[in-house]
Amino acid sequence: ELFTHEPFHDDALAVDAAPTINEPDQKRARNSHEVSSRKKLMLTRAKGDFDRAEIPFQLPCIIRMQKLGIPASICLMTQNLLECALRGNGNGDQLHNAYESLAAVGEDLHLLLLDPDRFLFDNQSIENGMQLLYRSGKLYGRDKEETLITDAFCRVSRGKSEAFFIGGFSGSGKSMLVDSLRDRVKCVGGYTIKHKFDPMSQEKPLSGVISAFNQICLMIKGRARPVIAKKLGEEFGVDFSLLMRLLPNVSVLLPEHVRPVINVDAGEAMNARSVCFTLLRFVRVVSSPSHPVMLFLDDIQWADSTALDVIHTILSDTMGSSCMFFVGTYRDNEVQVDHDIFDLIERLEISNVRTTKVYLA
Repeated sequence: ELFTHEPFHDDALAVDAAPTINEPDQKRARNSHEVSSRKKLMLTRAKGDFDRAEIPFQLPCIIRMQKLGIPASICLMTQNLLECALRGNGNGDQLHNAYESLAAVGEDLHLLLLDPDRFLFDNQSIENGMQLLYRSGKLYGRDKEETLITDAFCRVSRGKSEAFFIGGFSGSGKSMLVDSLRDRVKCVGGYTIKHKFDPMSQEKPLSGVISAFNQICLMIKGRARPVIAKKLGEEFGVDFSLLMRLLPNVSVLLPEHVRPVINVDAGEAMNARSVCFTLLRFVRVVSSPSHPVMLFLDDIQWADSTALDVIHTILSDTMGSSCMFFVGTYRDNEVQVDHDIFDLIERLEISNVRTTKVYLA
């Protein structure tokens, strides 16, 4: 009825008299340890393959949906849902793909949303201008996690630093969950900075964190430059050249303080303790309840322990007024229980830094 705007007839669920595939009942039976035929089918079919003989749509309403251009994966799911209503009508031998629980439905929906180009746009011939109402940039099925990360940032914007860790396999939606918060951060006057680690990151352990904070300077230039520039000048004074060597973009905030400096790698020219203390002083100045900073470090399973030490120092700062929301994502299937990530989490909790941990299946 939703697709055709016509009444749903009682005989629409009637299965055609001549089934397309004849198989013995025992062959159709599925063991609990086997992958469902629906999921296996969806995972192995390429675009356009759903309308072939392997998937005989027998219900008239489903056949009509397919002719209207509804994605074949949606047709298949709908047929499996409708077959649930026929289980008690003596048709059990024909309904080997009927859903057995809402959990199975949810798994298939999640599968479709993880790969929409493959499953939701497989049929290019759409009649009557019908379009699937799907937004590729929207986060689906993560309402609980989205609420958790939003609530955490709201607490940070009231003047308290927090940490938020997201574990999950590659492609589970970790980055999209974090990106769902970007508009809110910008709306309250905050700054979002990001760095993605890779397997080579440990060769220059602090470069990723330094480059992330270097991004803030350009963001401040277009917003609160006079106020922040004045505070930075007061905080660093004669040490401003040290800050500029670490964060070159800071020169756009105080061009009058720019002096010629030797072009060397900041991570090599300064030891970890100096980098850590300089960044801590910088964050104290640029972050505040009116301008919270969200630091998003992606794939921190490849981050060096030195970089994680800097994060701990900034978040556990009790002497200043740092207002930073740290979000770290990692592939939980690629880390062991003794990884530095879990040591960081433990140290933050000992330092009374509120820490939230979520896992995306």
